[in-house]
Amino acid sequence: MIAAIAVGLVLIAVGLYGLAASRNMVRLLIAIEVVVVGALAALAPVLSAAPSVGLWALVLLISMAAGEVAIIGAVIYRAYATAKTTDLEEFRSGRDRP
Repeated sequence: MIAAIAVGLVLIAVGLYGLAASRNMVRLLIAIEVVVVGALAALAPVLSAAPSVGLWALVLLISMAAGEVAIIGAVIYRAYATAKTTDLEEFRSGRDRP
């Protein structure tokens, strides 16, 4: 029980580090997904303690993760189609690649 929470917290920390350290939109999306998986792992003991509450929390988190992947994936696709890059520094500086 404590191990699942510890693994969840480690995954959340790794995902937050990935959010802070990366400038690539695809890597940011992967880091967000690592944070979501960490939250799911941290909720595992809740599922065993109170099955109905844990189940609804699990369904909510999975639904939110699927929705955010779809939306952020579409934004990344559109940004790449427009600017041919997924680097955030390229977007912030306003420079276009030749």
